[in-house]
Amino acid sequence: MEIRSGLYVLLVLLSSNGRTQVAKGPNLVRETLDVAVADLLKANKVSGGIEIFAGCKPFEEKTFEIVDRPLDSALARLAQAEPSLSWRKNEKTYLATIKLVDSPSLTAAKLPPLQLKVRTLWQATDSLLQHRATQNRVAELKLSSGPEHLGTSSIYERDERTISLPAGTLQDDLNTVAAAFGSAMWQLNQRECGETRTFRLSWIAR
Repeated sequence: MEIRSGLYVLLVLLSSNGRTQVAKGPNLVRETLDVAVADLLKANKVSGGIEIFAGCKPFEEKTFEIVDRPLDSALARLAQAEPSLSWRKNEKTYLATIKLVDSPSLTAAKLPPLQLKVRTLWQATDSLLQHRATQNRVAELKLSSGPEHLGTSSIYERDERTISLPAGTLQDDLNTVAAAFGSAMWQLNQRECGETRTFRLSWIAR
């Protein structure tokens, strides 16, 4: 999906009685909800994260319309159209949650105050994931980890920086790290299917 620079974008779900309309015209796109939310946040160059709680079924493609609208209004309208989506803004970061199943969140892990001296998002992420509090939460939820997808380094990952993290949750810490690296955006996928419970952490914008 091509987005013009400086344009606020709204992706409006077009559906009625559970039936998705066919995409027609230059302002309509077909994609899954998680991709639509990610595109919306990345287009507006904000920091934050997306949490996805899914079951056995993959996301279904739906029809969205691209409309000019400020980001907060865009998210509110999209969440109104899609009940599984919720969002909130905390100072300079955004968090979007797509909950298709009722699963407890890994990012609710409570971490003590930390000070990270890191150069890259990978180093910061690894420090948080390997912390005892996070590992205890992983064990509590009986999760197994999938491969992290961190992508190539950005221009914001050349110099070492110190990131001070107050006591809080893993979610809080990931948002603080995202803001420290510019317009970075993390995505955590938790999937529960039968006896299998997995998580995968990615940086989808950096």
